[in-house]
Amino acid sequence: MKKITILLLFVLMSMSKISQSAVIPVSVENIVFNPANIIVNVGDTIMWVWSAGFHTTTSTAIPVGATPWDAPIDASNPMFMYQVTVEGEYDFICSIHSSMGMVAHITVLGTSGLPSVSATQFSIVNNLVERDLAVKFHSGKNWQVELRSLTGAMVKEFSLVTETGRTEVFPVADLPNGIYIVRFYDGQSARSQRIIKQ
Repeated sequence: MKKITILLLFVLMSMSKISQSAVIPVSVENIVFNPANIIVNVGDTIMWVWSAGFHTTTSTAIPVGATPWDAPIDASNPMFMYQVTVEGEYDFICSIHSSMGMVAHITVLGTSGLPSVSATQFSIVNNLVERDLAVKFHSGKNWQVELRSLTGAMVKEFSLVTETGRTEVFPVADLPNGIYIVRFYDGQSARSQRIIKQ
């Protein structure tokens, strides 16, 4: 009886873990990936689905520790799946049509949806935001700060030069309440985090 209980508990835990991950379809169309900006969590699977033409899905920039990919997407290979296991920023292209703008981006957040913030670069003062998003920068750099909706649409963009230890405030009172992704880019690396506007 004890063995059956343990086996049942193991099966339920496995099913719970599977149900928490998602499969995100990306249509590979004439000369576009649709959607072209994807936001997922660690453990989710990206599924490229062929619609027309001869294409590839080819990684061009991935976080350290992630596995690169290069797969054909055509009538003979109508689908390719990639499970993301490393948090960070990913870029991919169609190697045949990248010069025509067939490029895309994936932002992968931590499994909790609220990734830990690197104490060496910056810290968001509070993830629950009402009027202003306050960010304390721990190093002086040129920063590009993007605020995106959950669909990946850009809603605000800021460029600034920071000083070590300085807190910057970004106005967000004009945005509707909801969940947003803040992406910080210093010219070499990027990091994203979710905030809740209330």
